[in-house]
Amino acid sequence: MNTRPKLFYMPDGLRALDPGEEAEDLDDYVYEGDDRLGAAPVDPGTYEGGEGKPSGVPLDDSSRMNKWCARECERSRIRGPGDVLRLPDLVRPRPNDVRRDVP
Repeated sequence: MNTRPKLFYMPDGLRALDPGEEAEDLDDYVYEGDDRLGAAPVDPGTYEGGEGKPSGVPLDDSSRMNKWCARECERSRIRGPGDVLRLPDLVRPRPNDVRRDVP
């Protein structure tokens, strides 16, 4: 599961959850924008199928991406051979619920 911070749509607005607080709807969130995160860790400590975050791999070289890239990285999308790699806009991430507008 991707560890990028999430903001949840709550009755009082879009915000991070307080410690111990539960979301109204676990699927009604948007990822925190890039401009609020700071530098990404070299090794976030998450693994998929024994594979961790690659280091020094250009994002435009899809042949070097691994299971971690496909399943953990919020920038990645699983796609077919030959499909063009298009990175999502994570300065203004889109909500998980497609009925919501981008904040």
